[in-house]
Amino acid sequence: MNFLFDNCLPQRLARAISALDQPHRVVHLRDQHAANTPDLEWLKELGEHREWNVISCDAFNKTREEKEAIRARARATFIFVGGHANLSIWMQASKIIQRWPEVLKAAEHARVGQVFRVHLKSPKVEDITAR
Repeated sequence: MNFLFDNCLPQRLARAISALDQPHRVVHLRDQHAANTPDLEWLKELGEHREWNVISCDAFNKTREEKEAIRARARATFIFVGGHANLSIWMQASKIIQRWPEVLKAAEHARVGQVFRVHLKSPKVEDITAR
Protein backbone atom coordinates (compact mmCIF):
# COMPACT_ATOMS: atom_id res chain seq x y z
CA MET A 1 0.00 0.00 0.00
CA ASN A 2 1.00 3.60 -0.58
CA PHE A 3 0.66 6.39 1.98
CA LEU A 4 1.05 10.12 1.32
CA PHE A 5 1.53 12.47 4.29
CA ASP A 6 0.36 15.98 3.44
CA ASN A 7 1.84 19.29 4.58
CA CYS A 8 -0.12 19.29 7.86
CA LEU A 9 2.41 16.76 9.15
CA PRO A 10 6.21 17.05 9.12
CA GLN A 11 8.18 15.56 6.25
CA ARG A 12 10.60 13.89 8.68
CA LEU A 13 7.66 12.12 10.34
CA ALA A 14 6.71 10.55 7.01
CA ARG A 15 10.33 9.48 6.56
CA ALA A 16 10.39 7.91 10.03
CA ILE A 17 7.22 5.92 9.31
CA SER A 18 8.71 4.91 5.97
CA ALA A 19 11.83 3.59 7.70
CA LEU A 20 9.73 1.64 10.21
CA ASP A 21 7.16 0.29 7.74
CA GLN A 22 9.29 -1.22 4.99
CA PRO A 23 6.57 -3.25 3.24
CA HIS A 24 4.61 -0.08 2.42
CA ARG A 25 5.54 3.01 0.47
CA VAL A 26 5.31 6.11 2.67
CA VAL A 27 6.16 9.54 1.23
CA HIS A 28 5.52 13.16 2.06
CA LEU A 29 3.75 15.60 -0.25
CA ARG A 30 6.93 17.70 -0.48
CA ASP A 31 8.76 14.67 -1.91
CA GLN A 32 6.54 15.07 -4.97
CA HIS A 33 5.30 18.68 -5.00
CA ALA A 34 6.34 22.17 -3.91
CA ALA A 35 5.35 23.06 -0.33
CA ASN A 36 2.88 25.70 -1.52
CA THR A 37 1.01 23.46 -3.98
CA PRO A 38 -2.73 23.98 -3.44
CA ASP A 39 -4.63 20.95 -2.16
CA LEU A 40 -6.87 20.76 -5.22
CA GLU A 41 -3.84 20.65 -7.51
CA TRP A 42 -2.03 17.75 -5.84
CA LEU A 43 -5.29 15.92 -5.20
CA LYS A 44 -6.03 15.98 -8.93
CA GLU A 45 -2.57 14.53 -9.57
CA LEU A 46 -3.04 11.58 -7.20
CA GLY A 47 -4.25 9.66 -10.20
CA GLU A 48 -7.17 7.75 -11.51
CA HIS A 49 -6.06 4.44 -9.99
CA ARG A 50 -6.62 5.57 -6.40
CA GLU A 51 -3.49 3.86 -5.14
CA TRP A 52 -2.68 6.41 -2.43
CA ASN A 53 -3.95 6.59 1.13
CA VAL A 54 -3.70 10.18 2.40
CA ILE A 55 -2.55 10.93 5.96
CA SER A 56 -3.40 14.40 7.27
CA CYS A 57 -4.66 16.64 10.06
CA ASP A 58 -6.71 18.55 7.47
CA ALA A 59 -10.39 17.65 7.14
CA PHE A 60 -10.39 18.63 3.42
CA ASN A 61 -13.72 20.36 3.77
CA LYS A 62 -12.86 24.00 3.04
CA THR A 63 -14.87 23.74 -0.18
CA ARG A 64 -17.23 21.20 -1.70
CA GLU A 65 -14.75 20.73 -4.54
CA GLU A 66 -11.96 19.86 -2.09
CA LYS A 67 -14.15 17.36 -0.23
CA GLU A 68 -15.14 15.70 -3.50
CA ALA A 69 -11.55 15.65 -4.77
CA ILE A 70 -10.16 13.79 -1.74
CA ARG A 71 -12.90 11.18 -2.01
CA ALA A 72 -12.49 10.83 -5.76
CA ARG A 73 -8.69 10.61 -5.88
CA ALA A 74 -7.52 8.97 -2.64
CA ARG A 75 -7.94 5.27 -1.94
CA ALA A 76 -8.68 6.20 1.68
CA THR A 77 -8.02 9.27 3.81
CA PHE A 78 -6.96 9.24 7.46
CA ILE A 79 -7.46 12.49 9.35
CA PHE A 80 -5.65 12.70 12.68
CA VAL A 81 -7.74 14.82 15.07
CA GLY A 82 -7.55 16.06 18.61
CA GLY A 83 -4.61 18.42 18.32
CA HIS A 84 -2.02 16.37 16.41
CA ALA A 85 -0.87 19.43 14.47
CA ASN A 86 -0.17 21.31 17.70
CA LEU A 87 2.04 18.62 19.28
CA SER A 88 5.83 18.53 19.25
CA ILE A 89 7.40 16.32 16.59
CA TRP A 90 8.18 13.73 19.27
CA MET A 91 4.58 13.54 20.48
CA GLN A 92 3.28 13.46 16.90
CA ALA A 93 5.63 10.59 16.12
CA SER A 94 4.62 8.72 19.27
CA LYS A 95 0.89 9.08 18.63
CA ILE A 96 1.05 8.22 14.94
CA ILE A 97 3.31 5.22 15.54
CA GLN A 98 0.86 4.01 18.22
CA ARG A 99 -2.06 4.34 15.78
CA TRP A 100 -0.23 3.05 12.69
CA PRO A 101 -1.34 -0.62 13.07
CA GLU A 102 -4.99 0.51 13.20
CA VAL A 103 -4.44 2.75 10.17
CA LEU A 104 -2.95 -0.19 8.25
CA LYS A 105 -5.82 -2.46 9.21
CA ALA A 106 -8.42 0.11 8.17
CA ALA A 107 -6.56 0.83 4.91
CA GLU A 108 -6.48 -2.86 4.02
CA HIS A 109 -10.26 -3.11 4.35
CA ALA A 110 -11.19 0.38 3.10
CA ARG A 111 -13.46 1.04 0.19
CA VAL A 112 -12.21 3.51 -2.38
CA GLY A 113 -12.96 7.05 -1.23
CA GLN A 114 -13.49 6.13 2.41
CA VAL A 115 -12.54 8.75 5.02
CA PHE A 116 -11.46 7.93 8.58
CA ARG A 117 -10.94 10.04 11.68
CA VAL A 118 -8.05 8.87 13.89
CA HIS A 119 -8.44 10.12 17.44
CA LEU A 120 -5.54 11.41 19.52
CA LYS A 121 -6.71 10.07 22.85
CA SER A 122 -8.16 6.70 21.86
CA PRO A 123 -7.26 3.84 19.55
CA LYS A 124 -10.49 4.50 17.67
CA VAL A 125 -10.37 4.78 13.87
CA GLU A 126 -13.79 6.10 12.95
CA ASP A 127 -15.35 5.91 9.49
CA ILE A 128 -16.71 9.39 8.69
CA THR A 129 -17.30 8.87 4.98
CA ALA A 130 -21.01 9.66 5.21
CA ARG A 131 -20.40 13.10 6.78
